[in-house]
Amino acid sequence: MRKAFLTYLIFACGFVAFGQDSSSVLSFEQFVRMVANHHPISLSANYEIQIGKGKLLKARGAFDPKIGGDLNQKRYTDKDYYTKIDAGFKIPTWFGVSLDGGYENNRGDYLSAESNTPSDGLWSLGGSINIGKGLFIDERRASLKQAKLMRDNSILDQKLMVNDLMYHASMAYWNWFKAYNAKKVFENAVIVAQERFNAIKSSARLGDKPMVDTLKSFIVLQERKLGLEQSNLEFKNKQMELEVYLWKDGLIPLELNGLSPADYQEIIFPEPTDSLSAQIETWASTHPEILTIQNQLEIARVDLRLSRENLKPTIQLKYNTLSPGIDNIDLNTYDIDNYKWGAKVSIPLFLRKERGELKISNYKYKQMEAKTALKIESTKFKIEKSINNWYSYSRQVAIQSVNLNSYQNLYRAENTLFDVGESSMFLVNTRDNDRINAQIKYIKTLTEGLIEKALFDYHTFRY
Repeated sequence: MRKAFLTYLIFACGFVAFGQDSSSVLSFEQFVRMVANHHPISLSANYEIQIGKGKLLKARGAFDPKIGGDLNQKRYTDKDYYTKIDAGFKIPTWFGVSLDGGYENNRGDYLSAESNTPSDGLWSLGGSINIGKGLFIDERRASLKQAKLMRDNSILDQKLMVNDLMYHASMAYWNWFKAYNAKKVFENAVIVAQERFNAIKSSARLGDKPMVDTLKSFIVLQERKLGLEQSNLEFKNKQMELEVYLWKDGLIPLELNGLSPADYQEIIFPEPTDSLSAQIETWASTHPEILTIQNQLEIARVDLRLSRENLKPTIQLKYNTLSPGIDNIDLNTYDIDNYKWGAKVSIPLFLRKERGELKISNYKYKQMEAKTALKIESTKFKIEKSINNWYSYSRQVAIQSVNLNSYQNLYRAENTLFDVGESSMFLVNTRDNDRINAQIKYIKTLTEGLIEKALFDYHTFRY
Protein backbone atom coordinates (compact mmCIF):
# COMPACT_ATOMS: atom_id res chain seq x y z
CA MET A 1 0.00 0.00 0.00
CA ARG A 2 2.81 2.40 0.90
CA LYS A 3 4.70 1.62 -2.32
CA ALA A 4 1.68 1.95 -4.56
CA PHE A 5 0.68 5.32 -3.15
CA LEU A 6 3.37 7.40 -4.84
CA THR A 7 2.33 6.18 -8.29
CA TYR A 8 -1.29 6.95 -7.42
CA LEU A 9 -0.29 10.42 -6.20
CA ILE A 10 1.49 11.21 -9.48
CA PHE A 11 -1.53 10.23 -11.58
CA ALA A 12 -3.96 11.98 -9.22
CA CYS A 13 -2.05 15.26 -9.50
CA GLY A 14 -2.07 15.07 -13.30
CA PHE A 15 1.69 15.31 -13.71
CA VAL A 16 3.18 15.02 -17.19
CA ALA A 17 6.35 12.93 -17.29
CA PHE A 18 8.96 12.94 -20.02
CA GLY A 19 11.41 10.29 -21.16
CA GLN A 20 10.60 6.65 -21.64
CA ASP A 21 7.25 5.28 -20.48
CA SER A 22 5.57 8.26 -18.79
CA SER A 23 3.90 5.96 -16.26
CA SER A 24 7.30 4.89 -14.87
CA VAL A 25 9.22 8.18 -14.99
CA LEU A 26 9.47 10.65 -12.10
CA SER A 27 10.67 13.91 -13.65
CA PHE A 28 12.61 16.54 -11.76
CA GLU A 29 9.68 18.97 -12.02
CA GLN A 30 7.29 16.40 -10.53
CA PHE A 31 9.71 15.61 -7.73
CA VAL A 32 10.35 19.18 -6.58
CA ARG A 33 6.62 19.92 -6.71
CA MET A 34 5.92 16.97 -4.44
CA VAL A 35 8.65 18.03 -2.01
CA ALA A 36 7.38 21.61 -1.89
CA ASN A 37 3.78 20.50 -1.28
CA HIS A 38 4.19 17.49 1.01
CA HIS A 39 7.54 17.42 2.84
CA PRO A 40 7.29 17.90 6.64
CA ILE A 41 9.85 20.71 6.64
CA SER A 42 8.00 22.53 3.88
CA LEU A 43 4.74 22.28 5.81
CA SER A 44 6.17 23.00 9.27
CA ALA A 45 8.12 26.02 7.98
CA ASN A 46 4.85 27.95 8.18
CA TYR A 47 5.00 27.56 11.96
CA GLU A 48 7.96 29.96 11.99
CA ILE A 49 5.66 32.68 10.68
CA GLN A 50 3.10 31.94 13.37
CA ILE A 51 5.82 32.06 16.05
CA GLY A 52 6.89 35.48 14.78
CA LYS A 53 3.30 36.71 14.85
CA GLY A 54 2.97 35.42 18.41
CA LYS A 55 6.06 37.37 19.51
CA LEU A 56 4.70 40.52 17.89
CA LEU A 57 1.34 40.06 19.63
CA LYS A 58 3.17 39.60 22.93
CA ALA A 59 5.12 42.85 22.44
CA ARG A 60 1.95 44.76 21.56
CA GLY A 61 0.51 43.55 24.84
CA ALA A 62 2.75 46.05 26.62
CA PHE A 63 0.50 48.81 25.23
CA ASP A 64 -2.75 47.18 26.32
CA PRO A 65 -5.02 49.40 28.45
CA LYS A 66 -5.32 48.16 32.02
CA ILE A 67 -8.20 48.44 34.42
CA GLY A 68 -8.21 47.43 38.04
CA GLY A 69 -9.19 48.33 41.53
CA ASP A 70 -8.64 47.81 45.26
CA LEU A 71 -11.15 47.30 48.02
CA ASN A 72 -9.91 47.46 51.63
CA GLN A 73 -12.09 47.41 54.72
CA LYS A 74 -11.36 47.22 58.43
CA ARG A 75 -13.96 46.70 61.15
CA TYR A 76 -13.16 45.89 64.75
CA THR A 77 -15.22 45.92 68.00
CA ASP A 78 -18.23 47.27 66.14
CA LYS A 79 -16.22 50.15 64.83
CA ASP A 80 -15.95 50.95 61.11
CA TYR A 81 -12.29 51.84 60.91
CA TYR A 82 -12.32 52.39 57.14
CA THR A 83 -13.67 51.26 53.80
CA LYS A 84 -11.49 52.22 50.82
CA ILE A 85 -12.46 51.82 47.18
CA ASP A 86 -9.82 52.73 44.59
CA ALA A 87 -10.46 51.83 40.93
CA GLY A 88 -8.91 53.10 37.74
CA PHE A 89 -7.53 52.59 34.26
CA LYS A 90 -4.26 53.27 32.47
CA ILE A 91 -3.67 53.59 28.72
CA PRO A 92 -0.01 53.50 27.58
CA THR A 93 0.65 55.22 24.22
CA TRP A 94 3.39 54.95 21.63
CA PHE A 95 4.52 58.52 22.34
CA GLY A 96 5.63 57.80 25.90
CA VAL A 97 2.57 59.41 27.48
CA SER A 98 0.31 57.34 29.69
CA LEU A 99 -3.31 58.37 30.14
CA ASP A 100 -4.98 57.35 33.37
CA GLY A 101 -8.09 57.95 35.40
CA GLY A 102 -9.63 56.67 38.57
CA TYR A 103 -12.34 56.71 41.16
CA GLU A 104 -11.90 56.87 44.95
CA ASN A 105 -14.54 56.47 47.57
CA ASN A 106 -13.33 56.25 51.16
CA ARG A 107 -15.21 56.36 54.46
CA GLY A 108 -14.63 55.37 58.04
CA ASP A 109 -13.99 56.68 61.51
CA TYR A 110 -10.20 56.47 61.34
CA LEU A 111 -9.34 57.73 57.86
CA SER A 112 -6.36 60.02 57.47
CA ALA A 113 -7.18 63.49 56.26
CA GLU A 114 -5.65 62.96 52.83
CA SER A 115 -7.84 59.93 52.27
CA ASN A 116 -11.12 61.77 52.78
CA THR A 117 -13.36 61.96 49.73
CA PRO A 118 -16.83 63.37 49.06
CA SER A 119 -19.67 61.08 50.04
CA ASP A 120 -20.24 60.00 46.44
CA GLY A 121 -16.53 59.60 45.67
CA LEU A 122 -13.84 61.47 43.80
CA TRP A 123 -12.97 61.14 40.11
CA SER A 124 -9.60 61.86 38.57
CA LEU A 125 -8.40 62.11 34.98
CA GLY A 126 -4.93 62.87 33.69
CA GLY A 127 -1.70 61.27 32.67
CA SER A 128 2.03 61.02 33.08
CA ILE A 129 5.02 61.67 30.84
CA ASN A 130 8.73 60.98 30.98
CA ILE A 131 10.72 64.05 30.00
CA GLY A 132 14.10 62.46 30.71
CA LYS A 133 14.82 58.80 30.18
CA GLY A 134 12.05 57.24 28.11
CA LEU A 135 11.00 60.39 26.24
CA PHE A 136 12.05 59.16 22.79
CA ILE A 137 12.26 55.41 23.38
CA ASP A 138 11.70 53.00 26.24
CA GLU A 139 11.59 49.24 26.85
CA ARG A 140 8.06 48.88 25.52
CA ARG A 141 8.65 50.77 22.30
CA ALA A 142 12.01 49.05 21.76
CA SER A 143 10.46 45.60 22.30
CA LEU A 144 7.67 46.33 19.83
CA LYS A 145 10.07 47.56 17.15
CA GLN A 146 12.25 44.50 17.61
CA ALA A 147 9.23 42.18 17.59
CA LYS A 148 8.17 43.59 14.21
CA LEU A 149 11.66 42.95 12.86
CA MET A 150 11.66 39.44 14.31
CA ARG A 151 8.24 38.83 12.74
CA ASP A 152 9.74 39.82 9.37
CA ASN A 153 12.70 37.53 10.05
CA SER A 154 10.38 34.62 10.81
CA ILE A 155 8.88 35.01 7.33
CA LEU A 156 12.38 35.10 5.85
CA ASP A 157 13.43 32.09 7.96
CA GLN A 158 10.49 30.15 6.56
CA LYS A 159 11.65 30.94 3.02
CA LEU A 160 15.23 29.98 3.89
CA MET A 161 14.11 26.64 5.32
CA VAL A 162 12.18 25.79 2.16
CA ASN A 163 15.03 27.00 -0.06
CA ASP A 164 17.52 24.83 1.80
CA LEU A 165 15.17 21.85 1.63
CA MET A 166 14.65 22.23 -2.13
CA TYR A 167 18.37 22.48 -2.82
CA HIS A 168 19.24 19.30 -0.91
CA ALA A 169 16.25 17.53 -2.46
CA SER A 170 17.48 18.61 -5.92
CA MET A 171 20.93 17.20 -5.20
CA ALA A 172 19.37 13.92 -4.08
CA TYR A 173 17.35 13.72 -7.30
CA TRP A 174 20.29 14.36 -9.63
CA ASN A 175 22.52 11.91 -7.75
CA TRP A 176 19.73 9.35 -8.13
CA PHE A 177 19.55 10.27 -11.81
CA LYS A 178 23.32 9.70 -12.19
CA ALA A 179 23.26 6.35 -10.39
CA TYR A 180 20.28 5.14 -12.42
CA ASN A 181 21.80 6.02 -15.79
CA ALA A 182 25.19 4.55 -14.83
CA LYS A 183 23.36 1.34 -13.93
CA LYS A 184 21.62 1.33 -17.32
CA VAL A 185 24.98 1.78 -19.06
CA PHE A 186 26.41 -1.29 -17.32
CA GLU A 187 23.22 -3.29 -17.91
CA ASN A 188 23.60 -2.65 -21.63
CA ALA A 189 27.34 -3.36 -21.42
CA VAL A 190 26.64 -6.76 -19.81
CA ILE A 191 24.15 -7.62 -22.56
CA VAL A 192 26.65 -6.65 -25.29
CA ALA A 193 29.51 -8.52 -23.56
CA GLN A 194 27.34 -11.62 -23.12
CA GLU A 195 26.30 -11.60 -26.80
CA ARG A 196 29.92 -11.12 -27.89
CA PHE A 197 31.09 -13.95 -25.61
CA ASN A 198 28.44 -16.31 -27.02
CA ALA A 199 29.28 -15.37 -30.62
CA ILE A 200 33.04 -15.74 -30.12
CA LYS A 201 32.60 -19.06 -28.32
CA SER A 202 30.57 -20.40 -31.25
CA SER A 203 33.12 -19.10 -33.77
CA ALA A 204 36.01 -20.62 -31.79
CA ARG A 205 34.32 -24.03 -31.82
CA LEU A 206 34.08 -23.78 -35.61
CA GLY A 207 37.70 -22.70 -35.83
CA ASP A 208 36.97 -19.22 -37.14
CA LYS A 209 38.37 -17.49 -34.02
CA PRO A 210 41.26 -18.43 -31.74
CA MET A 211 40.28 -19.97 -28.39
CA VAL A 212 42.18 -17.23 -26.54
CA ASP A 213 39.54 -14.74 -27.74
CA THR A 214 36.98 -16.75 -25.79
CA LEU A 215 38.93 -16.21 -22.59
CA LYS A 216 39.36 -12.52 -23.31
CA SER A 217 35.65 -12.02 -23.97
CA PHE A 218 34.82 -13.97 -20.79
CA ILE A 219 37.08 -11.72 -18.70
CA VAL A 220 35.41 -8.65 -20.22
CA LEU A 221 31.98 -10.11 -19.40
CA GLN A 222 32.99 -10.62 -15.76
CA GLU A 223 34.31 -7.07 -15.53
CA ARG A 224 31.03 -5.75 -16.91
CA LYS A 225 29.07 -7.79 -14.35
CA LEU A 226 31.27 -6.41 -11.59
CA GLY A 227 30.63 -2.87 -12.81
CA LEU A 228 26.90 -3.60 -12.90
CA GLU A 229 26.93 -4.93 -9.34
CA GLN A 230 28.72 -1.82 -8.09
CA SER A 231 26.35 0.48 -9.97
CA ASN A 232 23.34 -1.43 -8.60
CA LEU A 233 24.57 -0.83 -5.05
CA GLU A 234 25.09 2.87 -5.75
CA PHE A 235 21.64 3.14 -7.30
CA LYS A 236 19.90 1.50 -4.33
CA ASN A 237 21.66 3.82 -1.89
CA LYS A 238 20.83 6.94 -3.89
CA GLN A 239 17.24 5.80 -4.24
CA MET A 240 16.92 5.47 -0.47
CA GLU A 241 18.39 8.96 -0.06
CA LEU A 242 15.81 10.30 -2.51
CA GLU A 243 12.91 8.61 -0.73
CA VAL A 244 13.73 10.63 2.40
CA TYR A 245 12.15 13.61 0.58
CA LEU A 246 8.99 11.80 -0.57
CA TRP A 247 5.98 12.35 1.69
CA LYS A 248 2.24 12.71 1.57
CA ASP A 249 0.86 15.65 3.58
CA GLY A 250 3.98 15.68 5.78
CA LEU A 251 2.80 12.54 7.58
CA ILE A 252 3.09 9.49 5.31
CA PRO A 253 6.54 8.51 3.96
CA LEU A 254 6.49 7.21 0.39
CA GLU A 255 8.62 4.90 -1.74
CA LEU A 256 9.37 5.12 -5.45
CA ASN A 257 7.66 1.83 -6.36
CA GLY A 258 9.65 1.21 -9.55
CA LEU A 259 9.67 4.81 -10.76
CA SER A 260 12.83 6.02 -12.46
CA PRO A 261 14.32 9.29 -13.69
CA ALA A 262 14.56 10.16 -17.36
CA ASP A 263 17.23 8.71 -19.62
CA TYR A 264 20.33 10.93 -19.71
CA GLN A 265 20.08 11.23 -23.51
CA GLU A 266 16.74 13.02 -23.15
CA ILE A 267 17.97 15.69 -20.74
CA ILE A 268 18.69 19.05 -22.35
CA PHE A 269 21.17 20.98 -20.25
CA PRO A 270 19.79 24.47 -19.42
CA GLU A 271 21.90 27.15 -21.06
CA PRO A 272 22.81 30.24 -18.98
CA THR A 273 22.01 33.63 -20.47
CA ASP A 274 24.50 36.44 -20.96
CA SER A 275 22.64 38.81 -18.62
CA LEU A 276 23.18 36.82 -15.41
CA SER A 277 26.17 38.80 -14.14
CA ALA A 278 24.24 42.07 -14.41
CA GLN A 279 21.69 40.81 -11.88
CA ILE A 280 24.13 39.86 -9.09
CA GLU A 281 23.55 43.08 -7.14
CA THR A 282 19.77 42.65 -7.31
CA TRP A 283 19.89 39.00 -6.21
CA ALA A 284 22.23 39.82 -3.33
CA SER A 285 20.21 42.81 -2.09
CA THR A 286 16.92 40.85 -2.07
CA HIS A 287 18.27 37.56 -0.74
CA PRO A 288 16.47 36.54 2.49
CA GLU A 289 19.78 35.86 4.26
CA ILE A 290 20.84 39.45 3.57
CA LEU A 291 17.45 40.83 4.59
CA THR A 292 17.56 38.73 7.77
CA ILE A 293 20.96 39.99 8.84
CA GLN A 294 19.96 43.57 7.98
CA ASN A 295 16.96 43.17 10.28
CA GLN A 296 19.30 41.84 12.96
CA LEU A 297 21.43 44.94 12.44
CA GLU A 298 18.33 47.09 12.92
CA ILE A 299 17.50 45.17 16.12
CA ALA A 300 21.02 45.95 17.38
CA ARG A 301 20.51 49.60 16.44
CA VAL A 302 17.34 49.73 18.58
CA ASP A 303 19.30 48.24 21.51
CA LEU A 304 22.01 50.87 21.03
CA ARG A 305 19.46 53.69 20.93
CA LEU A 306 17.79 52.40 24.09
CA SER A 307 21.16 52.14 25.87
CA ARG A 308 21.89 55.78 25.04
CA GLU A 309 18.44 56.80 26.28
CA ASN A 310 19.07 55.05 29.60
CA LEU A 311 21.96 57.42 30.36
CA LYS A 312 19.42 60.20 30.92
CA PRO A 313 17.96 60.86 34.36
CA THR A 314 14.46 59.64 35.15
CA ILE A 315 12.12 62.63 35.24
CA GLN A 316 8.45 61.68 35.34
CA LEU A 317 5.65 64.21 35.62
CA LYS A 318 2.12 63.23 36.60
CA TYR A 319 -1.01 65.37 36.63
CA ASN A 320 -4.66 64.52 37.35
CA THR A 321 -7.63 66.82 37.50
CA LEU A 322 -10.17 66.06 40.23
CA SER A 323 -13.93 66.22 40.35
CA PRO A 324 -16.63 64.98 42.73
CA GLY A 325 -18.87 62.01 42.05
CA ILE A 326 -21.02 61.86 38.95
CA ASP A 327 -24.15 63.01 40.75
CA ASN A 328 -22.51 66.30 41.78
CA ILE A 329 -20.69 67.18 38.58
CA ASP A 330 -21.46 70.70 37.42
CA LEU A 331 -19.36 71.87 34.50
CA ASN A 332 -20.22 75.47 35.18
CA THR A 333 -18.61 75.30 38.60
CA TYR A 334 -15.68 73.14 37.51
CA ASP A 335 -12.45 74.44 39.05
CA ILE A 336 -9.08 73.72 37.49
CA ASP A 337 -7.51 74.28 40.87
CA ASN A 338 -8.82 70.88 41.93
CA TYR A 339 -5.93 68.61 40.98
CA LYS A 340 -3.12 66.46 42.16
CA TRP A 341 0.27 66.27 40.58
CA GLY A 342 3.70 64.88 41.27
CA ALA A 343 7.22 64.58 39.95
CA LYS A 344 9.74 61.79 40.22
CA VAL A 345 13.45 62.36 39.63
CA SER A 346 16.25 59.85 39.96
CA ILE A 347 19.63 59.03 38.46
CA PRO A 348 22.35 56.57 39.51
CA LEU A 349 25.43 58.44 40.68
CA PHE A 350 27.97 56.46 38.67
CA LEU A 351 25.79 55.08 35.84
CA ARG A 352 28.00 52.01 35.73
CA LYS A 353 25.19 49.67 34.70
CA GLU A 354 23.97 52.07 32.01
CA ARG A 355 27.47 52.81 30.69
CA GLY A 356 28.21 49.08 30.63
CA GLU A 357 25.03 48.35 28.67
CA LEU A 358 25.87 51.14 26.23
CA LYS A 359 29.35 49.74 25.66
CA ILE A 360 27.96 46.25 25.09
CA SER A 361 25.26 47.52 22.70
CA ASN A 362 27.75 49.66 20.81
CA TYR A 363 30.17 46.80 20.16
CA LYS A 364 27.35 44.40 19.33
CA TYR A 365 26.13 46.89 16.75
CA LYS A 366 29.61 47.26 15.25
CA GLN A 367 29.96 43.49 15.24
CA MET A 368 26.66 43.14 13.39
CA GLU A 369 27.70 45.84 10.91
CA ALA A 370 30.82 43.83 10.06
CA LYS A 371 28.80 40.61 9.73
CA THR A 372 26.34 42.36 7.41
CA ALA A 373 29.06 43.68 5.12
CA LEU A 374 30.76 40.28 5.07
CA LYS A 375 27.49 38.48 4.33
CA ILE A 376 26.67 40.77 1.41
CA GLU A 377 30.07 40.28 -0.20
CA SER A 378 30.02 36.55 0.52
CA THR A 379 26.62 36.19 -1.13
CA LYS A 380 27.77 38.12 -4.19
CA PHE A 381 30.85 35.90 -4.43
CA LYS A 382 28.79 32.71 -4.18
CA ILE A 383 26.38 33.88 -6.88
CA GLU A 384 29.19 34.95 -9.21
CA LYS A 385 31.06 31.69 -8.64
CA SER A 386 27.92 29.70 -9.33
CA ILE A 387 27.35 31.61 -12.57
CA ASN A 388 30.94 30.92 -13.68
CA ASN A 389 30.55 27.22 -12.87
CA TRP A 390 27.25 27.06 -14.74
CA TYR A 391 28.85 28.61 -17.85
CA SER A 392 31.76 26.18 -17.59
CA TYR A 393 29.57 23.10 -17.20
CA SER A 394 27.49 24.21 -20.16
CA ARG A 395 30.63 24.10 -22.30
CA GLN A 396 31.87 20.87 -20.69
CA VAL A 397 28.58 19.07 -21.35
CA ALA A 398 28.69 20.15 -25.00
CA ILE A 399 32.29 18.91 -25.40
CA GLN A 400 31.54 15.64 -23.62
CA SER A 401 28.54 15.08 -25.88
CA VAL A 402 30.72 15.39 -29.00
CA ASN A 403 33.34 13.08 -27.49
CA LEU A 404 30.70 10.49 -26.58
CA ASN A 405 29.37 10.41 -30.14
CA SER A 406 32.93 10.01 -31.44
CA TYR A 407 33.69 7.09 -29.10
CA GLN A 408 30.44 5.40 -30.05
CA ASN A 409 31.26 5.75 -33.76
CA LEU A 410 34.75 4.34 -33.15
CA TYR A 411 33.28 1.35 -31.33
CA ARG A 412 30.77 0.63 -34.09
CA ALA A 413 33.47 0.88 -36.75
CA GLU A 414 35.87 -1.38 -34.82
CA ASN A 415 33.11 -3.90 -34.22
CA THR A 416 32.35 -3.98 -37.95
CA LEU A 417 36.03 -4.56 -38.77
CA PHE A 418 36.18 -7.36 -36.20
CA ASP A 419 33.16 -9.08 -37.75
CA VAL A 420 34.91 -9.18 -41.17
CA GLY A 421 38.20 -10.30 -39.62
CA GLU A 422 40.15 -7.08 -39.99
CA SER A 423 40.44 -6.25 -36.27
CA SER A 424 41.27 -7.98 -33.01
CA MET A 425 39.45 -8.70 -29.77
CA PHE A 426 41.89 -6.40 -27.96
CA LEU A 427 40.93 -3.41 -30.12
CA VAL A 428 37.22 -4.17 -29.85
CA ASN A 429 37.46 -4.33 -26.04
CA THR A 430 39.51 -1.16 -25.99
CA ARG A 431 36.93 0.71 -28.07
CA ASP A 432 34.14 -0.73 -25.91
CA ASN A 433 35.90 0.40 -22.72
CA ASP A 434 36.39 3.87 -24.18
CA ARG A 435 32.71 4.04 -25.16
CA ILE A 436 31.50 2.99 -21.69
CA ASN A 437 33.92 5.36 -19.95
CA ALA A 438 32.74 8.18 -22.21
CA GLN A 439 29.12 7.44 -21.30
CA ILE A 440 29.88 7.39 -17.57
CA LYS A 441 31.95 10.56 -17.86
CA TYR A 442 29.21 12.33 -19.78
CA ILE A 443 26.59 11.31 -17.21
CA LYS A 444 28.88 12.48 -14.39
CA THR A 445 29.55 15.85 -16.06
CA LEU A 446 25.87 16.33 -16.90
CA THR A 447 24.87 15.56 -13.30
CA GLU A 448 27.49 17.89 -11.85
CA GLY A 449 26.26 20.64 -14.17
CA LEU A 450 22.63 20.10 -13.16
CA ILE A 451 23.62 20.18 -9.46
CA GLU A 452 25.54 23.40 -10.12
CA LYS A 453 22.40 24.84 -11.74
CA ALA A 454 20.49 23.82 -8.59
CA LEU A 455 23.14 25.59 -6.48
CA PHE A 456 22.71 28.72 -8.61
CA ASP A 457 18.95 28.57 -7.98
CA TYR A 458 19.70 28.16 -4.25
CA HIS A 459 22.03 31.18 -4.08
CA THR A 460 19.66 33.37 -6.13
CA PHE A 461 16.62 32.10 -4.22
CA ARG A 462 14.70 30.89 -7.27
CA TYR A 463 13.01 27.83 -5.75
